[in-house]
Amino acid sequence: MSGASVEGLRARLVDVERAIDGGTYRPGPWAAIVRQAGALPREERLALEADVSRVSDKLHRRNHPGRKVGVRLGVVLELIGTADGLVGLYLGLRWDFALLVAVSTFVMCATLQPLVKMMVGRLLGVRYSYFYLHFILEPRVKMRYGTYLALSTTGRVIVHFAGMIGSPGAFLVVAPFIAGRMPITASICTGIGWGFVGLNLMFFVLAFAGVRRVEQLFSGGAAAREIRNSFRARTA
Repeated sequence: MSGASVEGLRARLVDVERAIDGGTYRPGPWAAIVRQAGALPREERLALEADVSRVSDKLHRRNHPGRKVGVRLGVVLELIGTADGLVGLYLGLRWDFALLVAVSTFVMCATLQPLVKMMVGRLLGVRYSYFYLHFILEPRVKMRYGTYLALSTTGRVIVHFAGMIGSPGAFLVVAPFIAGRMPITASICTGIGWGFVGLNLMFFVLAFAGVRRVEQLFSGGAAAREIRNSFRARTA
């Protein structure tokens, strides 16, 4: 284990943390630390897990100052939202109320995205800090970044691909289920579902081409970033 590399990165993390606490941090140092830490052997990445996670959470709170809820409460709320969506879907079909079916599907689209990604992440070893709202209405869960960074490149890509499943999956599963009763609504759901798939693929391609904003905002972009960084590391 190359202790000097780990200790050097830990010292730089402390510098970033102090800058965040003092309100003087400017973008750049954190991204450089993450790139260098990601290239270390796994045991060294694990040694940095607590420091990386702590500083990542502080930086995220700085950039997303809105309300946060704990992981357990967040999961409960997501499950309640999913259950409400299922009940709404059942009642919409029973009452032949297409609008209720559509709204219920949108609710499940919003709740399943973080739940599916979180479930896959947990199986791979990722842990989480809190839930927050992205773009005002979209619930997301903040990873303990050090646990994510400790994964292999394949593991990281799998986590982000899992984040691309929930939203289109809700529409593409509901569509054939309601097709016999509500063919127009089913066609709309199918179109929206495949639209999400197309958007994810577009974000993946854009991020692979180096569009950094897409890397930060969307799971497809983050997956492309990890693959691209892996190629660069192999050819370096």
